[in-house]
Amino acid sequence: MGSQKLSRKFPTISTQIVRHVRYCLEIAGVQSDMLLDQNQISPQELENRKSSVALADYVRFFEAAAVASGNPFFGLHAARLMSADGLGPLSFLFLSAPTLGQAFETFTEYLDTMQEATFNSFETTDDICFFSYAIRNSEIAPRRQDAEYSIGVMCNLVRQYLGRNVAPLEIHFEHGRQGVLGSYESYFGCQVFFEQPHNRMYLARDLLSQSSSALSPELFPIIADHLRHRIHGFTQPISTTNRVGEILMSEAPDALPSLDEVALRFGISRATLIRRLAREGVRFSALTDERKLGYAKQLMLGSDRPISDIALAAGYSETASFTRAFSRRVGTKPSLWRKQQKIPPAA
Repeated sequence: MGSQKLSRKFPTISTQIVRHVRYCLEIAGVQSDMLLDQNQISPQELENRKSSVALADYVRFFEAAAVASGNPFFGLHAARLMSADGLGPLSFLFLSAPTLGQAFETFTEYLDTMQEATFNSFETTDDICFFSYAIRNSEIAPRRQDAEYSIGVMCNLVRQYLGRNVAPLEIHFEHGRQGVLGSYESYFGCQVFFEQPHNRMYLARDLLSQSSSALSPELFPIIADHLRHRIHGFTQPISTTNRVGEILMSEAPDALPSLDEVALRFGISRATLIRRLAREGVRFSALTDERKLGYAKQLMLGSDRPISDIALAAGYSETASFTRAFSRRVGTKPSLWRKQQKIPPAA
């Protein structure tokens, strides 16, 4: 199925991002057209800047590109090569914002104009702030290259905004480490941790009030208005299911809020939340299972941790309960699924 045949029910990503991955692959000396075709992406369709391709096809292509190039850090290298206009209007929106805080807030608001079905948020505490990113659909895996590329691009945007010497406080990835740790820490200029609950970049909060001379702030409202009109018309009202999913994605799988706690955040009763989810054909327990099992899948594919350790990290009290939940949802035992799905890392 080529990208030109996609309907809106499939999450998509802008061809602008896919073109950049193809460009990085060809710089590495690998012809891209055959690899694109193998992953159901039409090379001709990529020439249309206003078009998009299936998110799942893009992620598969990204992982295949890393293998074909023999580069385990392909996602980070693609991020390093991303130009200041690499995300189109989103890049200019970020770089023209009056403050770094506004840059993050508006970026996360309009990311869906280029990439659908992703969780991205920007939060602050007393002394730190952090940007989080993940693909919502746990069936889209492995996805290590996309995660490292996405966090790498955000780090680059911050440096373009404030200066090349700015470094995050920490970087977290949900997958396991492949390659030399020093390569990651050299790229980001800070400690990098793997097999974490989220893909995150942590920054000092006092950076948020700083401004930049990268682009004129007079451009900011113009670009924001453009993106506001661009996103209007194809976004749907946020369902209760999605709102609950946002909350669960923002928390660690082994510390998810209860039904009562989520209802309290919404300012409604437990019974009302249950009714609203039921009208959408969903149970709260199914949403928590999706969060926990989705994270478990990433660990099974992206690390060598034992199933027993993964069960605990995903919030299950014992391996047996994890195995039952996984088998009920996926149709096979975790160990067998891991053998069937896991592919060798890039050399």
